[in-house]
Formats: sequence, structure tokens, C-alpha cells
Amino acid sequence: MDRKYIAVMDQEEDGYGVVFPDFPGCVTTGKDMNDALRRAREALELHLQAMEKDGDEIPEESDLEKVSEWFAECEGKAHLAWVGVNLPVSKAVRINITIPENLLRQVDKKLAGRKNRRSAFFANAAKRSLSVINEHSGQ
Repeated sequence: MDRKYIAVMDQEEDGYGVVFPDFPGCVTTGKDMNDALRRAREALELHLQAMEKDGDEIPEESDLEKVSEWFAECEGKAHLAWVGVNLPVSKAVRINITIPENLLRQVDKKLAGRKNRRSAFFANAAKRSLSVINEHSGQ
């Protein structure tokens, strides 16, 4: 799973309602907790696909403190769950970059024998760097 988002499951008379604090408008229901979780994963995957298609930025996962107000509104009848999803795969774009030759040799040496080694390495390095930048900037 690429990410895990918090789902708030509110017990109702005829089952459970599910909302995602990180995704306003992404809601579903289920007849019991297992059904609600299964449907929650499906709803979130569809929501993420629509966001990707529209070019919307997909948010990072929230922590439990951020959803505490949602939980309080449910008057003790709610349950919190982590819903794991695979993020939609964006179209790959070819780029041309310039880096020092000795640095590229070091990368190639470490990744020798791996398929798509350079592209995957630089994509993962960019993701890690963005994550660090987001942590330090409070995003």
C-alpha cells in the first residue's frame, strides 16, 4: 500500500457511515464494520482516481490529532480505521537532467543489474526529498 488514510466510521441504525477527513465528499456506508471498510477502500480508490484525472494534488496522510474533532462530533459512536490504498500511477514523463559524472557513476554502480534503475532511483529520491521538505515546512 502506498498510503493509509484515516476513516471515521459512525455507527447508525442500519449500519455504518464512513467519511474521510482528508477527502471532503468521499463518503460511503456499509451494513457492518467489515462491509463499511471494504466499501471505504473502494470509495477512496475511486475518489483518488478522479483527483488524479482532474490534476488535483493528493494530500499526505493525516495524523490522529487532525481527525479528533470529527471523532468528537460522532458522540462516542464512531470508530477510527486506517484504510490502505495504492495511489494512482501518473503518466511517466521523460526529462533531461544534468548531474556530475562521478555522482552518476556512483548511482549506476550501486544499482547495477536492476531494471529501470536510474528512473526508479531518481523518482524515489525526489519523493523522499519532497517528504522531508513537507515535514520541515509543516505541510
